[in-house]
Amino acid sequence: MFKKLLLSLVIPIFMIAPASAKMKCWSSYQATTTGSQTLEWSYYKNVTIGTTNVSGTVTNFPTLLVIGTDTDIANNTQNSGNDIRITDSNNVKIPYEIEYFTKTVTANQIIIWFPGTWTPNATSTIRIHYGQSTAASGQNITGVWDSNFKGVWHQDETSGTIYDSTSFANNGIPNNGVVQDALGKIDGADDFNGTTHYIDAGNSSSLQVANGTIMGWVKPDNVSNTQFIAGLPYDDGATWDTPWTGFVFSILTDVSPGTIRWYGSIGGTYSCFSSNGNEVAVGNLYYIGITWDGSVARIYKNGAEIKNSNAGWETGGGTGNLSYGTPAPSFVIGMRSKNSPGEYYDGISDEVRISNIARSANWIATEYNNQNNPFGFYTIGIQQTSSYTEIQ
Repeated sequence: MFKKLLLSLVIPIFMIAPASAKMKCWSSYQATTTGSQTLEWSYYKNVTIGTTNVSGTVTNFPTLLVIGTDTDIANNTQNSGNDIRITDSNNVKIPYEIEYFTKTVTANQIIIWFPGTWTPNATSTIRIHYGQSTAASGQNITGVWDSNFKGVWHQDETSGTIYDSTSFANNGIPNNGVVQDALGKIDGADDFNGTTHYIDAGNSSSLQVANGTIMGWVKPDNVSNTQFIAGLPYDDGATWDTPWTGFVFSILTDVSPGTIRWYGSIGGTYSCFSSNGNEVAVGNLYYIGITWDGSVARIYKNGAEIKNSNAGWETGGGTGNLSYGTPAPSFVIGMRSKNSPGEYYDGISDEVRISNIARSANWIATEYNNQNNPFGFYTIGIQQTSSYTEIQ
């Protein structure tokens, strides 16, 4: 898990104490404009994406790049990190989002997201450029996340609004004292108390996906109670499954402690099925989630499918689109349903995201590999003289 660029995997690898000069880098894209001057960059480093951790070809894949204790970049970047650019090997600019940047005299710590197309059988190279003392920020945050993403919440804020990085701006509001800036997987996370805490990301129609994927990192403090992690269910507050609409996943105890359950309304039919049990335990971080492709529901844990609905539905089932009732349900993180509160999540969540397509098994496995161990996903080369320019 990263926390202010502290990384530990299942077993901690290393820890870097956060520097005092921290920049929270969620900001709108500042486009360059033609006219005033041509700016030249001094340095770049090649970043080579390996093949070992790419499970299958993925296109426009938001890739996590973590850089820590790099004295070359520390000595030659602006204090704000505004001069950082990501390009391909031909110096064509790639959209990027800086989730975290901090710098001291001798070291820097950076978390960056950028899209790329990777295949298992060929290495690919991108470049990180730096060393331009007057450049404005070049971030294009929404350009990192393809249009199928309807919400991406890094959950790295220290307080207040939990921003959505997609163009849909489905920002979340923490309620009743959600603990922000907790120790999560990547940068910060949100900690829920299991009784009152939740995040409300609103009921935009963009979140009402016909087919879809919900994924996120969780670290439960309790697996002995039924707890809803994330989704957008609706019920009337009287009988849970009548009426019931939406799409959500939870940890529950019906089968055994630590069971993961898929819930969805398929063409208006309340449907659910569960994993085999004992998939998650107290105090451990897991990347878990669900997909629906119109015919098969799937449950994933740590990049691997652990159960699908072909094994049999507990209730309902069928084929078709997910359905949503009136009023439209809110996407919530940390509890069952905004209109019928209950079954709150007790633990940490990080990097929750929803798409309007069922992401492939290769996509989800590669996501896990990249986020779980980004340093094993790529290698960073030596400092070289850059020929990258921009007109600003």
